[in-house]
Amino acid sequence: MRRSILPALLLTALGTSARAEIAVLSSGLTLKLDGHRVEDGLVVLAIDVKEEEGVVAAFAEGLGTTFPLGLDTDGSAAARWDAVALPVHFWIDRDGIIRDGALGGIGADVMARGVASILPSVDVTP
Repeated sequence: MRRSILPALLLTALGTSARAEIAVLSSGLTLKLDGHRVEDGLVVLAIDVKEEEGVVAAFAEGLGTTFPLGLDTDGSAAARWDAVALPVHFWIDRDGIIRDGALGGIGADVMARGVASILPSVDVTP
């Protein structure tokens, strides 16, 4: 069996109005996985949709984000993902398959369920 070299990925599309969402994403990084931290096997990537770089940079700096925050200034990437409402979350496994998704704000329980869907060999607790 071939093992993928890709990490598991949580991809979130959002806007700077989603301050609470950044807190949940950051807290997701500290979920316990069999004694390991999530960042040992999970990449978190947030994509800001239809906002300017300066606005997004100030937003990220003010919140102290610890994960990459990309820009989709014209909304074209969000449109290709059918992200019609923000925030939207996709949990993608190491083979590039979307295993779970959530629309709107999420809590620790949804974060744990999503992480468990892409890292099934670990015990995820919120």
